[in-house]
Amino acid sequence: MDYTERVDGFQIRDLTYFFPRKERETQIKNFDIVKWQSFSTPHKTFAYNDKTNKIEDTMVNESCYSIATLDWNEKEDDFELNPVGLRIFTSGLTQAAMDMIVQFAKVKARELQSDG
Repeated sequence: MDYTERVDGFQIRDLTYFFPRKERETQIKNFDIVKWQSFSTPHKTFAYNDKTNKIEDTMVNESCYSIATLDWNEKEDDFELNPVGLRIFTSGLTQAAMDMIVQFAKVKARELQSDG
């Protein structure tokens, strides 16, 4: 699921898994910050298909990769930003994208705090 529009190629989405996972909690508390990239020619990739329970080949004109996760810290009652390596610095993160991430975290934190 996408939680935000793309801002300068960055977006907040559900964490993505290559293999089946257990049912998610009712309240989602972890989010993936991704960077989208486009290709001039289609690329072959693979993805797990929930409907067929198989990993399938597919052709794509764009893909995304994780630069960080936003993880809810119940002790602090706020989000933690957990970068993936140095990608947060090397991905070209813009001020507009940073503002989008901060705004999303503020809104989602209020929701989680009010749900107790």
